[in-house]
Order: sequence, then C-alpha cells, then structure tokens
Amino acid sequence: MKPSAFARRGENRWREIEGMLDDLDRSGGVVPEASRIPALFRQLCGDMSLAQYRMYGLKLCERLNRLVIRGYRHLGRDRSNPLEALWLGIWRDFPVLIREEWRLFCVVLVCFWGPFLGMYFSSFHDMQWTVSCLGPGTMESLEKQYGIGSGARDYRDSFGENFQMFGFYIANNVGIDFRTFAGGILGGVGTLFSVVFNGLYLGAAAGFVRQEGDFAKFLDWISGHSAPEFLGLVFSAMAGFRLGMALIRPGRLTRGHALALAAKRAVKLLYAAAVMTMLAAVIEGFWSPLVLPWEFKFLFGALVTFLLLAWMLLVGKEGRRAD
Repeated sequence: MKPSAFARRGENRWREIEGMLDDLDRSGGVVPEASRIPALFRQLCGDMSLAQYRMYGLKLCERLNRLVIRGYRHLGRDRSNPLEALWLGIWRDFPVLIREEWRLFCVVLVCFWGPFLGMYFSSFHDMQWTVSCLGPGTMESLEKQYGIGSGARDYRDSFGENFQMFGFYIANNVGIDFRTFAGGILGGVGTLFSVVFNGLYLGAAAGFVRQEGDFAKFLDWISGHSAPEFLGLVFSAMAGFRLGMALIRPGRLTRGHALALAAKRAVKLLYAAAVMTMLAAVIEGFWSPLVLPWEFKFLFGALVTFLLLAWMLLVGKEGRRAD
C-alpha cells in the first residue's frame, strides 16, 4: 500500500481521535465519547507501528507519534479521588491485607508483649530494671501526671489546649511509627529494636505507675486511645519487617526487585498505621482529658477495641469475594 492510500484510509479515524483529545484538553478529562478512546487508541498505535515499519515518511510518522503521546497522557492519567481511595482502603484493602499478613502480625505481638509483660511484672519484685529503663526525668513526669493526689488533666493542661496537645501526640506517635518502619531497611533489625524497646519502655511505665502512683487514673487516661495507638505501632512494624524480609530473603528475585514488590504491601500497611495514629491522637487530644466517670471511659475504650478487632477480622470479606 502506498503512503497516500494509507493516509486516506486512516484520516477519518485520526481526525476523530484528535478531536476527542482536543475536547479532553478543554474539558479537563470529561467528554461524552470517552468510552471509545481506548479502542481508537489501540488502532492508532497499530497505524503508527505500521507507518514506521513501512517508512511512510517522517511527516506522517511524526503526526501519528504526537497523537499517540497525547492519547497516552490522557489514558495514563490517574483520575482517582484520593478520599474515595482512602475510604476503599479503610473498608476493604487494609483489613484484607492485615489478615493476609497474620503471621507477621503475630510476630510483632510477641515482640511487643513479651518485653512489656516481663518489665511490668518485674516491678512487683524489684524496681531496679524499671528505674534503669525510665530514668529520673520520665519517673518525675509520671509521678506528676499519675501520682496519688496529682491530676493528670491539670498536668496535661499546663502544656496547652486540646488542639496543641493533639498536634504534640501526632508528632510524637508519627515519629515512633516512622522510626519503626524505617528500621526495616536494616534487614528488620531496626524495626525489631523499636518494637522491643517500646514494649520495655511502656511496660516499665505501667509497672512504675502501678507501684508508685494511681493506676486507676492511668487506666482512665489511656483506655480510650491505647488500642489504635498500639495498632499504629504494629502496622508500622509489619511494614518495616516486610522490607527487611525482602532484603534478607529475596528468593529468586534480585534484592532490588524483591524490595520494590515488598514496598507495595509495606506502603499500604503504613497507610493503615497512619489512620490508626490519627485516630489515637484525636481520642487522646480531645476525649481523654474529659472529666467523666471512669466506668464510662472504660466502656468507651472497650468499644473502640471491639470495633477495631471487628474491623480487622470481618471488614472487607464481601469485597474480596466480589473481586
């Protein structure tokens, strides 16, 4: 076929897709005939390949190449709604991924609760380890906040209003979660250290308050936000361990390829950790300081814990079957 005959045969199709692309540029991505663009784009790619293979001339090939580039830009553009993507992640992707990674979830639980319980119960027999772990500054702060006769809310209020403390909790918890996740790049050793250290530190704090302070006041304060804050740490650790495992055991893949594949799952776990951290900061910043009966505060904490467990165990199953 001669170049002129080839151009006459495809001219109407090329003009049609060129007009659609012009409409897309003007409308910002919405045209009535947009459903026809993928089929026309495939034909256009075939025409360009054939024109280049048969050397039908630089002018024709450049025209088709420009159309292909414009079409690719529109077809490859991500038009997803970020809020919709976050909603689907919370109510479908995150809980499914957590259930798929249940073994890693259990590993993190053991790495945290083993040191936590060991340090907590050691305070019943000897406070030496607790004192060594916390240090004088932390013990003084705990005595002011949870000591017998002291006021946790008064101590907290001395640092600012609710919104200021909400920002402080966000910064503090995000810092812990990010360090836990980033430690995975060291083969998971940094993540393991962060989880074990936080278990030891929080266990020592709980044991110190149990022995030297008002433990009911301590439970009143932490009951509402402890579950989402703990899950934020767990999900961050799972993401870090996923990266570390890809580096240590890449299998038949190169370490770079294995790390890239693991990062896709790790990022989703990190998103779930961010959601939990935000929820914990909101509760700790605005709910925990409220003066309410301790029974009501404990009931709220139990409800939050129950809803999070139901979310992890049950949510997303229908969407998974539909997929």
